[in-house]
Amino acid sequence: MKYLPTLNEISKAINNDLENNHIIILPKNVSKKLVKQLIKINCTNNYTVRYLDEYVFELYKINKKNLVMKDIKYLEKILSETNSFFNTYNLTQETENIISIINEICLEKNLYVKNKNVKIDNVIKKFNSILLSYESKIIFEILKIWLDRSKSSSTYINKYLYFLNNKDRKKFTKEITLHVIDFINFTNLEKKWLENNFNEF
Repeated sequence: MKYLPTLNEISKAINNDLENNHIIILPKNVSKKLVKQLIKINCTNNYTVRYLDEYVFELYKINKKNLVMKDIKYLEKILSETNSFFNTYNLTQETENIISIINEICLEKNLYVKNKNVKIDNVIKKFNSILLSYESKIIFEILKIWLDRSKSSSTYINKYLYFLNNKDRKKFTKEITLHVIDFINFTNLEKKWLENNFNEF
């Protein structure tokens, strides 16, 4: 793996290559706002800062925000149904947190539905966590529902994992230079996608 530059070195690289546009890719644990402010000190406007998932969805011309909003509405509906397993818990206020946990689990374990004929039980076998608490059992039940939903409707995480697992190299515009910050904090699947799609790695 190639040496990854610091923010100062990225700023210099951007200023030394004003003809191309630059994209700075971050893992989710790095503040996009902070990176923008720090880069802005030394650079003109020929750069954008993106989380990897944002960048991937833009490449495939898919509206990530729409998928996320549909996910939230769907989960809120499930959690508020009176006959639901979840009715004994007051989870409606936790919708976004639950979705975030589900997305992290799916990304870490590469849990996604490749096509409509996939059996959810086969996918869920990858989820080897020991269910020690009520919370983990709840997450497990929601995860099964989520994967089942992915067979008939697009979810944010299933689409993202589909793109990351796609073996075809995406064709990128030559006028764009990519800079990756904190490579070590991407998941293994995200690292593999970056390495497979960019010559810098």
